Amino acid sequence: MLVREPLFESRRHILIFLIVLFLGSTFFACQKGIDSDTGRDEEIRVVTDSPGVTLAGTLSLPPGNGPHPAVLFLTGSGGHTRDQVISGTPMFRVIGDYLVGRGLAVLRLDDRGAGKSTGPNVRESTMDDRMADALAGLHYLLERPEIDADGVGLLGHSEGAMTGPRLAIAEPRVRFLVLLAPPAVSGAQIWVRQQGDMLRREGEKPEDQIRSIEEALTGMVRHISLEGNSDDGFYQHGRAACLAWGDPPQDVNVEFVTDAFGDLRQVWYQQFFASDPQRALRQLRQPVLAVFGGADQQVIVEQNLEVLVNSLIEAENESFTVTVLPDEDHFFLRAEGLAPNEHVHGEMEVSAIMLKTAGDWIVSQLSLF
Repeated sequence: MLVREPLFESRRHILIFLIVLFLGSTFFACQKGIDSDTGRDEEIRVVTDSPGVTLAGTLSLPPGNGPHPAVLFLTGSGGHTRDQVISGTPMFRVIGDYLVGRGLAVLRLDDRGAGKSTGPNVRESTMDDRMADALAGLHYLLERPEIDADGVGLLGHSEGAMTGPRLAIAEPRVRFLVLLAPPAVSGAQIWVRQQGDMLRREGEKPEDQIRSIEEALTGMVRHISLEGNSDDGFYQHGRAACLAWGDPPQDVNVEFVTDAFGDLRQVWYQQFFASDPQRALRQLRQPVLAVFGGADQQVIVEQNLEVLVNSLIEAENESFTVTVLPDEDHFFLRAEGLAPNEHVHGEMEVSAIMLKTAGDWIVSQLSLF
């Protein structure tokens, strides 16, 4: 382990550890479910304030009567079940089982419209709807008699790491947050950078063309999210993006642009593009662990880490830790013989170093309460 001196300073004595953990091929998690001797699972239902939306989930409890400290899991975008299955691996179930083994209770929920939860799917909903669902789940957890309401925290991945800070501000009883692959810039900036970097990896277009594409895409998503999302404006911006991409002008009609970018006009995308995680981060006072994958191609370290750190400094947050795991991708999944971001369905395992990093930090926070 290499521990660097803090890269960012403030006038206050703020706890900032920027840690780079070098991960060898031997660090893999034991991907087992909860054993009956060490914990138990309970199927639960959470009724929300949204008509027709009831969330189904699993409350996993460690041995003993409690009350236990607990963590609410917040899924990433896309409409996940409670396990957040990625490439055949139940990422959230593995993390949850690990934390139960460390003495924590864990609540995992199916997203609205996914698994056994009812209601419209997340693409037909907004990020505010997901925030409201998470708040209902948090209140359910806080009211359970087996749970120590003074030791409840959040673990969010990707979009869930955007929801987490908002939730902690809305409900100050949240005691700590673990943010995995946390975006710190707007959804528009995240998405446009993803498209540009994908083209750079393909290596088929020159850099000046890629920058023109990014500029055109920025104009399009700004119109979708902030400028009314009119049909004519969408077509004009979408056409500019297609032409920057190199599509033949005679082919770029309304149908062509709609096929290429029409899904981006959904209500979830509109709010995602307009989102600004810094608004919540600048108000966040609870202890935070932020874990980035150094090989993440979706939430890119160089685009987000410094912004996140500066936002927490502005919040006068006195206890936050930022960790970069150099060889980890967006999902902290690995398999022997595969490069980061290379996935084979059913063969991926959750990084044990990420599990230990999160588990050790949570336990250390609980000892301070």
